[in-house]
Amino acid sequence: MKKMFLLVLVPAIIMATGCSESYAKPNESAYNDITTAEAGLASESHDDNTENDINTYTDEHLLELAREMYFSACNMTEKYISGSVYAVNRSSTCSRNNQTAYLVSDSMVMSMDDISREWNNVFSSKYADIYKDIFTNYFEENSSIWVIQKPYSRNASYLDSVISEISNRSENEIEFNVVSTYKNEDGTQKTTTMPFSVVHSADIFRVGKFIMPY
Repeated sequence: MKKMFLLVLVPAIIMATGCSESYAKPNESAYNDITTAEAGLASESHDDNTENDINTYTDEHLLELAREMYFSACNMTEKYISGSVYAVNRSSTCSRNNQTAYLVSDSMVMSMDDISREWNNVFSSKYADIYKDIFTNYFEENSSIWVIQKPYSRNASYLDSVISEISNRSENEIEFNVVSTYKNEDGTQKTTTMPFSVVHSADIFRVGKFIMPY
């Protein structure tokens, strides 16, 4: 299935809300294995005082950029949906919708703004409405951030994706065709073409249109 699309510690007590916290030293950030592309990709400056015109980039440069950002977006989306972007304290739990949530123990996460900030470094705010559900596994309660972790459910038939060509250019956005290949039950293969774009703003490229291929 394709998916369209983001600390204060107190003494241990059982809260009326079902949340329990304990003193614990925050773990190191669990998202440092996300590639550097996920911090947004800066344009190669032609001049220290001017923003590069998107039309100065060759097709080859843009295709290479798009490939890097596409697989980076896949990786980051999987981590957000599974709730594995940040380190958690598994001895501190909270019940939400009959599911167990864990205290986010990363010292860099103090609010929901911090959760969305990492995502917004990679994904353009131009399509924020498309990705608003990406943060549903995270929530704030009792002045702490919690996350429901669950294995990411991959499409078992998915094989790979290739960015084949530039389909459109505008003043600040480049659109691409992504061809994803899937295996049928009879062993044959089928392909699906999906849109992908990168948005250029303030000399930074961020992910625009994106559909999770698996």
